[in-house]
Amino acid sequence: MKKLAVVASGWHFPIAFFEQISSQKIPDGWEVDLFLVSHRDPSYAIKEKRETLSKLGFTRRELYDRIMYREVATVPEIEALGWKYSLKPNTMGDFGNTNQWLEKNDYKQYDKLLITHDDNFILTNQMFM
Repeated sequence: MKKLAVVASGWHFPIAFFEQISSQKIPDGWEVDLFLVSHRDPSYAIKEKRETLSKLGFTRRELYDRIMYREVATVPEIEALGWKYSLKPNTMGDFGNTNQWLEKNDYKQYDKLLITHDDNFILTNQMFM
């Protein structure tokens, strides 16, 4: 069995991102572990996203944002979708998140790592295929 670790940096917390990654098709012979290294509680994103969404128009990109941010995910919702959530100090952004994950996890257990942000809109459920 081969293993993929998805390690996301948590700052924006759009529910769609966590749903989209959790619902990806997984190739035969693979398993996927989902990790979110957060640098703040999701509740801080609620007001920000409400204000941002109220200013959006209806271009394709803005429509994706409307879909992505229809709800800010809570920690229980994120965990219910199969993510292992951890809250860590914001030391230096992206590489900080990766290093914080590496401090607690053995990357050698994985054949591949996907390091990502939580503010990506995923257009397919075949990304891992």
